[in-house]
Amino acid sequence: QIFSANPYLNNWSGEYNGSPLPTGSYYYRIDLDGNNIIDFEGWVYLVR
Repeated sequence: QIFSANPYLNNWSGEYNGSPLPTGSYYYRIDLDGNNIIDFEGWVYLVR
């Protein structure tokens, strides 16, 4: 897990533990209501 927010504010800066992540593809899984059922999943490409 590289990012978690409740509530989600769309303010992630592309960092993990205070360090910028490198450009690349990252897989995501989103559980909207915390019931351990994945509501959305896919890939995002982070560009620096």
